[in-house]
Amino acid sequence: MTETLTEVLATCTERGEVPVRHKAPRAVRRARDYLRAHLSDPVTLDALAAHAGADKFHLIRAFRAEVGMPPYEYLTRLRVARAADLLAAGMTGAQVAHTVGLFDESQLHRHFRRIFGVTPGSFARTMHRQHRPSYARVSRLACPS
Repeated sequence: MTETLTEVLATCTERGEVPVRHKAPRAVRRARDYLRAHLSDPVTLDALAAHAGADKFHLIRAFRAEVGMPPYEYLTRLRVARAADLLAAGMTGAQVAHTVGLFDESQLHRHFRRIFGVTPGSFARTMHRQHRPSYARVSRLACPS
């Protein structure tokens, strides 16, 4: 079996094909771009994998290795970071939840509290009192680039 695998890999590299491990960063990059572009849309793993040009299970492993979290968690953090921006701008929690693609306000509340450690309402009140001085720092905490 080892000989066969070695022969297949040698044949692939002789024809100029890139082994799968070199495609992972490109697939992850494409997946991240797709998630950013479809922030408020429902995103399926199949659609994400098709866009990235990778098998969905390989994409999940490569994404976690490259970004430090699976794609769905990354999307959730993108949505919560966007929600923080909208809350700071004065939108209500219900409006924000719908705008960023979350199911309802309770889902926003649960994820926001898990990621930022405060409720969306507390965050909004603090931002309005402080006139939004530290949003850039808060969004970097929610979602690594």
